Amino acid sequence: MNKILILGSSGQVGYYLTEILGSEAIPLSRDEAPLNNIEQLQKILSSYTPKAIINAAAYTLVDQAENEKEKAFMINATAPGILAQYCKTNDIPFVHFSTDYVFDGKKKQPYHEEDTPHPLNTYGKSKLAGEKEVLEKGNKYLIFRTSWVYSLRRKNFLKTILQKVWKKEPLKIVNDQIGTPNWAFDIANISIQCLNQALQFNKFPKGIYHLSSQGETSWFGFTEKILSLLHQENYPLYPISTQELAPKVQRPFYSVLGTQLIQKTFQIELPSWQESLKKALSPINLGDLKNGS
Repeated sequence: MNKILILGSSGQVGYYLTEILGSEAIPLSRDEAPLNNIEQLQKILSSYTPKAIINAAAYTLVDQAENEKEKAFMINATAPGILAQYCKTNDIPFVHFSTDYVFDGKKKQPYHEEDTPHPLNTYGKSKLAGEKEVLEKGNKYLIFRTSWVYSLRRKNFLKTILQKVWKKEPLKIVNDQIGTPNWAFDIANISIQCLNQALQFNKFPKGIYHLSSQGETSWFGFTEKILSLLHQENYPLYPISTQELAPKVQRPFYSVLGTQLIQKTFQIELPSWQESLKKALSPINLGDLKNGS
């Protein structure tokens, strides 16, 4: 029986995709299938006959992307186009992940799929270019835009906060960027549910979908909730503005994603960001974070 090829299996979402699919997965890490080496990627594709491909690999270093534009576009745009074309040629589904950073954040209410993208930085531009490549070259594809991805794996905002708390370092957190935190497990689990459903439809429901937990908060509010769940309500936490942080790269101030389309199409129930965070933190032991594990 053919299996599902997962690219970026060592990343946050890729890890959970591999866990959930179990023996049905062919997991390939970014080292095993580097998306910035097109020749090697094409060789890898020719050595498998998967029944679907899920691309959970991406270039996500927002600041660094300004100095590595070619690499960012290769991984986030060129490679997804090649993957989409391969899936079309072999008549198999392709799942790809995109980002809230395709929007400029000037809207004050949730962004919907039909809203016009206007990325502010190279990372966002490269991810938007990747969407366009898939739309142009793909056939049976699902593009899931998500945001503020966290887990207890790899480097991400939650891990950074936990490590600082373990070291008892005061926290200064931005309070004027609004979005929705998303647990990597939810993204993996819901995308697999959608793929399974899509395969049952008479006509494959190809397109872009916003996959996000419900609700919104700031990075400061997210941190407050993390500390509350860790019973650290009196921890030294201070709000700062984005301007005080002196960022090298512009980021959207508001990037909440409206999820009506995914809920209507797939009859999916999306959790609140608060309940997902509680589940994500349930196995936590601050002592485990001593070495950044």
